[in-house]
Amino acid sequence: RSLIALVGTLLRVDDEVRLFEAALDEAVRLTGAERAFLLRRRPRGAPLVVAARNVDRDRIQKAKTRFSHSIASQVLEHGEMIVTAHATEDPQIESSKSIYDLGLRSIICLPIRIPTGIVAALYLDNRFEAGRFGSREIEVVQALSSIIGVALENARLHQQFREKTIELEKARAELELQNELQAAEVERLHQVVETQTIRASSGPESPGGIVG
Repeated sequence: RSLIALVGTLLRVDDEVRLFEAALDEAVRLTGAERAFLLRRRPRGAPLVVAARNVDRDRIQKAKTRFSHSIASQVLEHGEMIVTAHATEDPQIESSKSIYDLGLRSIICLPIRIPTGIVAALYLDNRFEAGRFGSREIEVVQALSSIIGVALENARLHQQFREKTIELEKARAELELQNELQAAEVERLHQVVETQTIRASSGPESPGGIVG
């Protein structure tokens, strides 16, 4: 029921950041995560933080340094979910300095897909509780990632539509200007023709004088 309500919220909210913050708030509430991040894939460099929320439904300050870049990058590159009950002790995870510095324990990160491929990742963590994300939480996060994927694709299509609309408006304005210039030129030529016609119809003037 909460996910259905979230879909309704995503459809009503026009602002993209507010839209994704609402989704992250729901992710935190439903999974017991301490924090949630929506990370967009970039051609080069670290993932871009689109939105970041904490358990108090506040924006996370300096969000780009508050999550494991290595885990997020792996998910965005390979497209496979990563779940760990205790990040600093998990032999399957290549522990990075950020994992130790941030004191991360439970982490779940999974890709968000649209028809053209992976565009983002949904990342949740908890620094105080190990084993926070079980099968139920994984199922919830997978459903959320699908919903966010639909929202991202919807936002992309809306942006595409807006850009096309701007292009069409610009083309229409240019066409109207061209039509006005052509109409003015036609009117000018019409005046020239009328003037020449009047002169031709009046004929040459006869020379005056007395014949003797």
